[in-house]
Amino acid sequence: ALKKQGGLITRCSELENDVDDVKKKLEKAEERNSYYEERHGLIEAVVYQKKLEADIRRRDRDMKQLTRKLGIEIERRVTLTKWVRDKSGFDPDFDEEEVSAALACEENGLKNENSEL
Repeated sequence: ALKKQGGLITRCSELENDVDDVKKKLEKAEERNSYYEERHGLIEAVVYQKKLEADIRRRDRDMKQLTRKLGIEIERRVTLTKWVRDKSGFDPDFDEEEVSAALACEENGLKNENSEL
């Protein structure tokens, strides 16, 4: 167990060194990029590109949130619809034309009652 723990500690130390090396390489690369951008007049273009990338990330995050909210709302409405059908005894295999005809008939009946009054 101690041998395994010692191996893990050594591996963690190696990984920490690797992280430090990668950070140094990234820092040097960023310095080279800044120098290149400055020499070639690209500073404004890079700033604008970074702004666009941030906008895209923000839009993607917003889309994920809206998609999640939409899914929750759809599930809620499906559940509510099932509940209403169960409580009302409504046949889930209804014909839309039948419903439209029944609504039109009811509407005509109400119009006739109003005209009599």
